[in-house]
Amino acid sequence: TNEKWPFVLAEKMNADLTIGVDVKSHFAGFIAVGRGGDYISATKGMECRQPEQISEAEFRKLMIATIQEYVRSTGDLARTVVIHRDGRMFETEVKGAKSAFDSLRDEGLLAPNATLDCVEIGKSSFTSLRLFDVSNYNDNGHPQIRNPEVGDYFIASADEGYVCATGRAFPRDGTVSPLHVKKVFGSLTLEQILKDIYWLTTLTWTRPEDCTRYPITIKLNDR
Repeated sequence: TNEKWPFVLAEKMNADLTIGVDVKSHFAGFIAVGRGGDYISATKGMECRQPEQISEAEFRKLMIATIQEYVRSTGDLARTVVIHRDGRMFETEVKGAKSAFDSLRDEGLLAPNATLDCVEIGKSSFTSLRLFDVSNYNDNGHPQIRNPEVGDYFIASADEGYVCATGRAFPRDGTVSPLHVKKVFGSLTLEQILKDIYWLTTLTWTRPEDCTRYPITIKLNDR
């Protein structure tokens, strides 16, 4: 609320700039995260023609404004940009992202060799998955089956994976629900994408003692 971040990531992420995108009730929001959380910016939202989808022109305009503000504030030229789409990323949004990216690179607002990746982060999934940690057998001859640890992940294919941002390190009841991540396109590996997403879930600024299922790119947009 006061734009004061109590802690940031110590390690460098695979992405220089990560942009969280969501649209609800005809209103789109963009959250930019850079420098391991030291840079956070919420681009002024835009009313969209469709309730859950951003048009190509709308997406292009918001993405250009977001990266222009990043360059103005930091002086950095991002080499790797990743978009976190909350839910499904529509074809119009993919076209808008690519168009904005090409324009920004031509204008010198991105590194000459900059790359763009887009991923979908679903709060729920038609292909749900449960992960378990099976440890050594106990005294009665049965294995110990527990919740996975935070940071555990499973790669189902080159474009789909799951990551546990909650886990038994934290005293929460119930079974862990891994976050479903789908790569739309880009040059980063899925393991690199999942790693960045997990790191961004550790920025639990609202509850530093706890964990959160969603990366800060998604969490701040929801708030």
